[in-house]
Amino acid sequence: MQNIQLQKIAEREKLLGQISQRIRQSLDLTEILSTAVREVREFLQVDCVAIARLNPDRKQLSKNLW
Repeated sequence: MQNIQLQKIAEREKLLGQISQRIRQSLDLTEILSTAVREVREFLQVDCVAIARLNPDRKQLSKNLW
């Protein structure tokens, strides 16, 4: 059981490292979000991921689906 937990932690850390590396390669928010979503979608093995952004001026959430 502990080996499985350690493996999951290692996989999450690897994913975060990959996302961080790709984010540092770009300053374009759309590209950063697309990269993050693609990596998370692949990691979770799901068809769709949503990201919500808070617009502080309007106090609204802006939702994007990839």
